Amino acid sequence: MDFIITAIRICERCEPNLKKGLKDEWYLLSNRVHVTSQNKLELVKGYTYTNNLWGKGINISAIVGSNGSGKSSLLEILYRIINNLSAILQKGKQRKAAETLYYINGLCADVYYIVDDQLFCISCQNDRVSLLIPNTQSIVLYPFEKNTIVPMKDFIEYARNCLFYTIVTNYSLQAFISQDFEEEKVFLLKERENKLPKEGVIWLNSLFHKNDGYMVPIVLNPFRHEGIIDMKREHHLSIYRLSSCFIHARNTKHNFITKYKLHQILYRYNEIYVKDKIQKDKTIPNKFIWEYVFDANGSRYVDRILILYGFTAGQLNFKSNGINRILKDAALYLVHKTLDVASKYPIFNDKNIKKCSMFEEVQENDNKVLEDIISFLRKDKSHITVKIRQVLHFLRAYVKGNFNNFNCLNFTFDEYVELVGGNTKSTKMSEIQEFLPPTFFNANILLDHFKNNKEKDNTNPISIDRLSAGERQYLYTFSTYIYHVLNLLSIQSSSNVKYRRFNLILDEVEICFHPEYQRCFVFEFVEFIKRLHLNTYACFNIIIVTHSPFVLSDIPSENILWLKEGKQDNYDINKRNPFAANVNDILRNSFFLEKGFIGEFTKRKILSLIKFITGKSHKTKEWDKKKAQHFISLIGEPILKEKLNNLLESKLQ
Repeated sequence: MDFIITAIRICERCEPNLKKGLKDEWYLLSNRVHVTSQNKLELVKGYTYTNNLWGKGINISAIVGSNGSGKSSLLEILYRIINNLSAILQKGKQRKAAETLYYINGLCADVYYIVDDQLFCISCQNDRVSLLIPNTQSIVLYPFEKNTIVPMKDFIEYARNCLFYTIVTNYSLQAFISQDFEEEKVFLLKERENKLPKEGVIWLNSLFHKNDGYMVPIVLNPFRHEGIIDMKREHHLSIYRLSSCFIHARNTKHNFITKYKLHQILYRYNEIYVKDKIQKDKTIPNKFIWEYVFDANGSRYVDRILILYGFTAGQLNFKSNGINRILKDAALYLVHKTLDVASKYPIFNDKNIKKCSMFEEVQENDNKVLEDIISFLRKDKSHITVKIRQVLHFLRAYVKGNFNNFNCLNFTFDEYVELVGGNTKSTKMSEIQEFLPPTFFNANILLDHFKNNKEKDNTNPISIDRLSAGERQYLYTFSTYIYHVLNLLSIQSSSNVKYRRFNLILDEVEICFHPEYQRCFVFEFVEFIKRLHLNTYACFNIIIVTHSPFVLSDIPSENILWLKEGKQDNYDINKRNPFAANVNDILRNSFFLEKGFIGEFTKRKILSLIKFITGKSHKTKEWDKKKAQHFISLIGEPILKEKLNNLLESKLQ
């Protein structure tokens, strides 16, 4: 399989507030394509240089330029194209749990990409979005026409044959600020509605949410509310995602992060987690949760759902304290999660439950609907049901009496897995995830630190919370991509949207990273994809936006887009090739450091000193012989230091 984002084109009619400082031109991300004299994009015949350089199904490109050169603006054009296509594809399919998508007016731009040596294009030309597919008739969609409703089966087919899923990370505090997009005119696409813009709506905000069953082919990470990152929430999500990654690394005898190995994962019961989840439904009073007793008649949704999962009143006894308190939480969480899944995923489009408040009486018409939903959920093995399967493992083990002498307030992953029938040594990521304790148990990942990856140098295990900001950033970035990709690959059903091409965008990837982490990042990222065999089942296009010469040294010039003042910078490939190049050469040739490599303050002091030495007067307010000698003694560069000393001695004799 082959998947490469090759070019983004901005057209003349594109609104200035959308393109910002970018120009009306082609921006090429790969030398696999070229622009003809007729201003059309074509594949370069016989191009093979970077094929499989990083491994089967993996391509890496980079975007480089100084601050203000247009890197973020260009990526935002790509996000808008994907957003507008998604808004049309989702027209008439809005799920109640999913965020509403809005169509952006005035966007005239295209994105070109290669799939298995064929050139595809998504073209957004204001009131028209086209899918240009080789060897077949183009698909043209008009957002504001009443009859433009894409059937779900066609949407699924497009995703499988010619679309890709984009996962973006950008941890910069200045990225994705909602106010930056306030002036963009957006529209809500409905079957019957006049073309009137929506006031006070930011289209970007809808791309942070993933309550749509991965129907919208893009997600921005981390989640932001009005541009603000909730780091507490981000940390909680990351711990859950990292748990399976560290267990997999341990079981496959690989390091997930340099110099650290998994010691163990400890779990504690979170007594308010389920209550907080359930009470997001504002109609559920507190007493309904605390006073709930299982009713074998199944008149309420909560009881009916538990019965359909195969539980009886004798098995679910909530009257005593201790473990039974956790048992009640587990049962209520199972019901909550079941109704939650049924509200999100397109597979249930024709199975909507009229009332989803779990403590209400079951509507007559919902009995058969509930049976169908739970029958599907019990059979499904994708990410859709992984949290349901986790809690079912817990409940079934409890019913068998496996937890009678078990401390659920404090236990390890290995202890838990043995009780619920899992394999502590499993090397399958899907199996590891399935047998994690349910999310109403808080996890604490404990690590051992090793000198040179050989000799352990800690007496007590180190909590992941004690790692440095850079180390945690490294882990957050990795876990985000692995989490989403594994979720998407787990989808097998023909009635769900499936993506097998992934566009991974790492914007300002080096934030918080020590140079050694920067140097190893591309290698480690690619190796983890291959270690999990992800490129066996899918193909990856990775776009890295960076200011790091260490990162750039792993990417050939054929796959680098240099930006300068909003335009693609014309370059001589022989003079600007960072691949395996010296860091200073990369800084000079690839990052436009035209004024040298030393700090500006020191540079100006040296120039001032040279003027003093070579001037007619031997004294100024800033310099005299003694000050000059002392300053030169501070210089660390030996050749520069010697030249200045020689100059001073010859001129001040």
